[in-house]
Amino acid sequence: MRFADILHLPQTPAGLIREEAARRAFPDIPLDVLQQVVVDHGANDDFQRQYGELDLNTVVWSLRCMPARELINASMFSDFSTWFHSVFERTLHFSTGGWSSVDQREQVAQHWRTYRTWARAPVFLTGNLTDSSRSLHLVEGHTRLAVLSALVHLDVIESDSTHQAWVGAAETDRVTDSAG
Repeated sequence: MRFADILHLPQTPAGLIREEAARRAFPDIPLDVLQQVVVDHGANDDFQRQYGELDLNTVVWSLRCMPARELINASMFSDFSTWFHSVFERTLHFSTGGWSSVDQREQVAQHWRTYRTWARAPVFLTGNLTDSSRSLHLVEGHTRLAVLSALVHLDVIESDSTHQAWVGAAETDRVTDSAG
């Protein structure tokens, strides 16, 4: 099933894809990825433009612990770069604003302060699935990645620190991924 086919699934009045319908259509996608990508953004025009032709049935998902330096080097859809940079710039005020520069929601700032990472793993695809020259492409989690990028830039978090991330790879990459 292509990402564009998500538009045929039932939606809530708010325009989100109904989770139970998404679960039936994509039983092999982990629930966290399903919620972040299919349910929350499946009907989003920007996501449809970027991922419409992607066959979700050929993507194998894994939750990985990855170094910050690899994550922050991911490519992203250019339409999301303005938001990414605004969050990055806001977080650069860390020296004067402390953890509230990361996020105004206390529970989010507290999680970063305590664990030095995000509370929910963002979603990436391997670059070859999106024709990116980089090894990873960010699908969902632009705010989270911008915060991490800024905190690494400020040396608040080390570039070799590890963070959980969902990574979708082509089925054909499965053997390479498990061997490496």
